[in-house]
Amino acid sequence: MKKLREALSSDERLYLAQKIMETAASHSDFEKAENLLVYMYTGSEVRTDGIINCGFQRGKRVFVPRVSGREMEFYEIRDLKECIPGFMGILEPPEDAQPFVFGKKMKREDTLMILPGLAFDEKGKRLGYGGGFYDRYLAKHPDCIKMGIAYDFQCREEVPTEETDICADIIITEKRVIIPSEAV
Repeated sequence: MKKLREALSSDERLYLAQKIMETAASHSDFEKAENLLVYMYTGSEVRTDGIINCGFQRGKRVFVPRVSGREMEFYEIRDLKECIPGFMGILEPPEDAQPFVFGKKMKREDTLMILPGLAFDEKGKRLGYGGGFYDRYLAKHPDCIKMGIAYDFQCREEVPTEETDICADIIITEKRVIIPSEAV
């Protein structure tokens, strides 16, 4: 999957990411969410800077991950320029950023997480990168809508998963919106 992504030119990646961002940003789950938990893209992953900037423009609170050891937490940013290289060179929020806290009165639809992945399937299963950061985070904090974004070729009939893998509630590609038949 990485090789297929890397075969795309930077212009193709930018074009496809724009289409994905437009579809994601017009989706009702994005529109309803007050809080966006968004991965910071690296390499050939679907770019997320457009989604983050759209969140800022629409007055949403935007949170990006910071890794510490084997754990990941999300911290608020107000501008992408605040981010600094962190775990594996991926941009992270600054040290003084405020952490995201799931409030007791928050509804599930108040928070939308944008999930990265190597591949997704039509049941919402997600093949990650093997670190388990998102699965561990979501196991502790399940009360959010989980939106996977991917290039369409990353969506397969079935992907291998483990018992601890958390499914996406919706998957957005440049060609379609997938509502998984067995999203958990």
